[in-house]
Amino acid sequence: MMRDINIVKSQYRMPVTLHQKLVAAAKQNGNRMNAELNLRIAQSFEHDERIDLVQRFNAMTTTINTLSKTIEQQQQLQQQQLQQRDAQLIDILLSVLHDSGLLESAESKKAITDKVSELLRGNFT
Repeated sequence: MMRDINIVKSQYRMPVTLHQKLVAAAKQNGNRMNAELNLRIAQSFEHDERIDLVQRFNAMTTTINTLSKTIEQQQQLQQQQLQQRDAQLIDILLSVLHDSGLLESAESKKAITDKVSELLRGNFT
């Protein structure tokens, strides 16, 4: 008789009530007791693996959400920095124009500010 090298014979003790439940489950499921025992042990490991997958998925979701918020905050900060830089550039330009006597009125100051703001935003019309 050839022995299957992938099978390990083992014995262990279990409470009588657990044994009775195992025998009843095997009968109900149409299995031998050994097959039912193997099935239930395998299912317990599958359950543990599913729990582990869910936990890892939740951790990844949390990480993704955190990264997304961080990116959004960085983009907002960059936008604020660009707006501050643009305001500084406009102030310098207006100061140079004023000192040169080329800035004639509040209307021309507003028109220059608006046009420079458009150019800084990439609107080259």
